[in-house]
Amino acid sequence: MTAPDPGKDPFLAPPLEAEQLALLSRYGQERPTTAGQVLFREGDRAYDFIVVLPGPSAWSTTRPGSCVS
Repeated sequence: MTAPDPGKDPFLAPPLEAEQLALLSRYGQERPTTAGQVLFREGDRAYDFIVVLPGPSAWSTTRPGSCVS
């Protein structure tokens, strides 16, 4: 599986630099996850910003026309 292309989906952004991650870490929290754990589902309360740190992940959506899968 290849990584989603930020240029094809307005909800994805390019990888953050270390300095950007350090800045964001002051305002959020890091949540360890386990294999198969669902982070959020469509219809859950809205999040202003979500950062997924490097590592294996899978994405899916039921939104018609979305390129994330």
